[in-house]
Amino acid sequence: MSINPFYSTQTVRSWSTIWGSILFVWGLILTQIPLLNLLSFEFAFACCLPVSFLGAHSGFRAIKILNSTNSSKLSTIRIWLIGVKKSIYLALIPLIPILLNAFWVRNCNWLAGFLFYLLLPLATLVIAHGYGILIYSFNSFHSQTNLNDQTVGSSYKIVRPAISESKALLYFTLVFLTALLWGIWGFISTPAVDVFSVFMGYYPGAIYDEELFIGFRLALSRLEDLMLITVLLNFQDHWKREQHVLQSTRILNRMKKLAFSFMYTLRLSKLSILTLIVIHFWAWSLDLHRPAFWVRHRLGGYTESVHFQMYYPQAWSKDRVKNLLTELEFNYQELSQFFQQKPTQSFAVYFYQSPKHKKRLMGAGHTLIAKPWQRSIHIHAPYVGDRVITHELAHAFSADIAPQPHHLSMRYGILPHMSLIEGLAVAATWTRGRGSGLLSRLSPHQWTAALRRLDIAPPLKALLQPSSFYSYNSSLAYTMCGSFVRFYRDEQGQDALNQLYANGGQGIDLDELIDRWHTWLDALILDDLIINTAEALLKYPSIFSKVCAHELAARRSQAYELENRGKLAEAYALWQSIDHDVPGDQKSLLKRIHLSHLQGDDQQALKFAHQALQSDHTQNTLSYLVKLRLKEWVIDLDMQVHDQITKQPQSKALVSPSAPPQVIPFETTYLTQKYRAYSELLKQSLNRSLWRRLTIKRYAYALDTPDELRPLLTKKLWSPSLDTKAKQSLLEHAISTAPSSAEVHYLLARSYFNQEQYELAHKHFKSALDLKLSHHSLEYESFRLQALGLFYRAQYKQAHLAFENLRDQSKLHILEGEDYSLRLWSDRSKFFYQYQPLPVF
Repeated sequence: MSINPFYSTQTVRSWSTIWGSILFVWGLILTQIPLLNLLSFEFAFACCLPVSFLGAHSGFRAIKILNSTNSSKLSTIRIWLIGVKKSIYLALIPLIPILLNAFWVRNCNWLAGFLFYLLLPLATLVIAHGYGILIYSFNSFHSQTNLNDQTVGSSYKIVRPAISESKALLYFTLVFLTALLWGIWGFISTPAVDVFSVFMGYYPGAIYDEELFIGFRLALSRLEDLMLITVLLNFQDHWKREQHVLQSTRILNRMKKLAFSFMYTLRLSKLSILTLIVIHFWAWSLDLHRPAFWVRHRLGGYTESVHFQMYYPQAWSKDRVKNLLTELEFNYQELSQFFQQKPTQSFAVYFYQSPKHKKRLMGAGHTLIAKPWQRSIHIHAPYVGDRVITHELAHAFSADIAPQPHHLSMRYGILPHMSLIEGLAVAATWTRGRGSGLLSRLSPHQWTAALRRLDIAPPLKALLQPSSFYSYNSSLAYTMCGSFVRFYRDEQGQDALNQLYANGGQGIDLDELIDRWHTWLDALILDDLIINTAEALLKYPSIFSKVCAHELAARRSQAYELENRGKLAEAYALWQSIDHDVPGDQKSLLKRIHLSHLQGDDQQALKFAHQALQSDHTQNTLSYLVKLRLKEWVIDLDMQVHDQITKQPQSKALVSPSAPPQVIPFETTYLTQKYRAYSELLKQSLNRSLWRRLTIKRYAYALDTPDELRPLLTKKLWSPSLDTKAKQSLLEHAISTAPSSAEVHYLLARSYFNQEQYELAHKHFKSALDLKLSHHSLEYESFRLQALGLFYRAQYKQAHLAFENLRDQSKLHILEGEDYSLRLWSDRSKFFYQYQPLPVF
């Protein structure tokens, strides 16, 4: 068979060299970009871009060469497979620099990395190659005899394509952009934030989601794309063979023959069509296609109020639905006051059961999402008092102060100004976190002031640049931007803030106001405890700087799940693997200590804690909060004193320089040491949950604590083998033996509260307060849970008074953020008392 010299081996080599060079350089570039510089999902996703055009271009050349060599009798599918085989080695070239880069950048899961490369760029090569053939084949070939060639004895015909490769590449670019625009349109018009793309494979959506939750669904999406191009190529192949029907001059005859040819094509392609239909319905059943009607159908529940349409899991109780709907209306009132205007439209609210449920139905897992242009928010596991509802609703509220059609603050009209977008939401919500916990104890102003004292606060002007926002961890960036936006509003007014937001910060000189903000922050009074806590909470790398962010997040999630299922050894092995990939990982350290303890190896747990603390003396790598937890573990696990007690049951003389010698039982010395150790640790923390835990442990070693309570308070209550009911039974028995113990009344009250037995909880909280608890943290929690219990029993008026009473308790060390949260709960109780929602249906 003669081969046209136009498609000589030299030409093929030149083409391969060009594409090989492009892909190698592309791989080199990716090695210099954080998060893309290792064999992982992000690297594979980025490689889909050049590989798409490689696949299309190789498709053009395959059909040209095979036509030029008089191989036009080959089926289109056969040409497709031959072309893929000849070009797939080029798609592997980006692996060379990324594998070499592994000498400098740690790769945590080679198997997952290669699988992502298979499912993304290599699958894209096959699919794009098919589309390249399809595009090129739409233009028929014609031939003519070249007399000049015949003079040199050539007997073949020169086959000239109807379009050039450059024009075919342009057509493919239009197809590629159309696919991208289709994905963008899905992001804009549906609840989904992630995108399954025919060429780019999969865009995971929320950037802060470290865990992908994708698995089999990605493979099914790729299979669906593959079957679609297979069907299209089958149609094209059969259609090409029936082109003679177009030669009829009569329109009626032509139409009849076209219809006959179409039915004939359907019969020949029925297997591939049937396979595509099955896969497509399978994809719907696994929620790969998620228009709004489908998400609402899958959730199943619907109710509405004056300002909200609420979609929720159908299994939720009517009381929960009614309370959440009322909570939405309460947030509507709060945000209307902040923005000093009411929205022009109602809002769609989507509630999901869990992060995995939300990820499956709309693409975001742990990240909460708002789409201001849709006036919609998406939240998992919501509850009354959950401040992320307020945060996401603030995004939706901002739609009325931002330009159409995007309803976002935009820099240069193109880039979302995330500093202002998130800063406004934090300023409107004001409490950090979900409304409780350590982060919510202080206001964003106080946390930002602490960051400045630590000299880890980035320059605000840099943070306000859209390109810089994601360079910092979300807690730091959100807190600082929220503090500045709130200050801007207080100084300039709401109208000025609206203008700043609408303009994307352009045309407004902020230098003087930033200086005034700095001066005001630096004047805030903060103690060392606040500053140390701020460093522990807010100083950590952004997702772009984390090692193997997605892989390690998946391992952590799996380790937690294994621990909950009682598979402690397997969970320990996973945490150990995390420490291997990220040496010195502090979460891994704490979990290995915890799991060693649960498995009965207290000596190993104590060894881990001692080694970490000793190493920190020289390297200073542990965060302040981790050091506190390690010190707590050392106090909990130190068995040396216990061994001495068993070996030396006799008394031991302790000499005081200011008093005559006296004999003190060794057991008393041991109790006193433990008591003092926990007391000292209590002074080093701001965390109320840690305060409460340490107070109970300290009480267990108080000299006046009944001896029969010590085993309960030091071991049994902390045992994971006992369920809530069993622990509650132990506490009920303890009350009968020690009815005057305020701490046991408190613990029993908490147990009743967690079981939603609010009346019994209220009774024992009152008893605990009357008997005088040994630390203000237990008093605060008793008052707070009493008020919450009244709220949950729908005694809203009494709850309002209880929250106001708690705010007046000056001795309970209530900080600014807590006072703000308590005021919200007081206002919420008053609102729930007055509000009458529509019936739930």
